[in-house]
Amino acid sequence: MPAFVRDQVLFPGGGPRGEFRELDQMAARAPADSGGVIFKPWLYGERTPVEDRFARGGFLNLSLSTSRDDLVRAVLEGVAFNARWLLHAVERFTRHRLDPIRFIGGAWR
Repeated sequence: MPAFVRDQVLFPGGGPRGEFRELDQMAARAPADSGGVIFKPWLYGERTPVEDRFARGGFLNLSLSTSRDDLVRAVLEGVAFNARWLLHAVERFTRHRLDPIRFIGGAWR
């Protein structure tokens, strides 16, 4: 997901490649609510915890003051909130609290 935003939205002609260090720094500069921007991460439709192949991703609440930093942070927050939604569905299904959960690398840091 971050690669899509990097390559197709923020830097379509080329920009930071390889590591995502610059994107991490951009996200860190934005406020915790991404300036009110919301990213829906369903670029391929949604498969879990609901199946809706027609769901589509996108940005909401853009304004003239929205920055690239806000967009990057919104992507990370959108993916994280979607993972949280899935976590609750998995815990209901398994009837077991998954704790702790460890993610490694990239944006999870």
